Amino acid sequence: MQMQSPVVLSGSEKLPLLVIGNSKQPRAFKNKEIPVKYKATSKAWMTAEIFEEMLQTWDGQLGQQNRKVLLCLDNFSGHPSDVHLDNIQMLFFSPNTTANSQPMDQGIIQNLKHHYKKLLLSRRLEAMDEENEFKFTLLDSLHVARRAWEQVSELTIKNCFAKAKFIEEEIQIEPEDAELLEIWKALPPEEKTHENETIELFDFLSADDRLVTGGSFTLEEKAKEVMHNEGGK
Repeated sequence: MQMQSPVVLSGSEKLPLLVIGNSKQPRAFKNKEIPVKYKATSKAWMTAEIFEEMLQTWDGQLGQQNRKVLLCLDNFSGHPSDVHLDNIQMLFFSPNTTANSQPMDQGIIQNLKHHYKKLLLSRRLEAMDEENEFKFTLLDSLHVARRAWEQVSELTIKNCFAKAKFIEEEIQIEPEDAELLEIWKALPPEEKTHENETIELFDFLSADDRLVTGGSFTLEEKAKEVMHNEGGK
């Protein structure tokens, strides 16, 4: 599962979160209201088709608001450059641009994951305290993802644009998340062990930093993707 959403430089506006999973019609969704935009591909990857659909929807909304925006993007195969848009101008980073120049990679994505995992741990600890079985469905994860996205602050977003040199403003120090530290300390040792090795909080928070969230499909994979979409699974 991966989460995506454009943000405004000032941090004052965030688009609704888009979550991409690999199950097209999850059982947990039956007769339920979905708290975020949800799409599915066989690998839970962002694709050009999903991205274009998202842009076209946003472009229509901007037209109704009589607004124009500049959207900065990296050169990823899931970001097509030939999309006709009336209210969005796409500006692509140079192919050799480092992550240091990309605001999302300067802490916005990391902060979203940080809040998500804190909320997940909080629910786990609550279930243990109440001696209940811990259940966490895909629908639960979407509710948590939405809350996590709401908690990504305006200050965090502005700081990340400043780090990427989009704006010349002094980066403001954000307070350490004491609540997360307390939750981690409250978890019993067996909850922080994997293959007989103790997991540190930093390792838990950064465990999926290198997770592949997009790429080019081979011809065989494209065929499987078509079957996946037609099968509705």
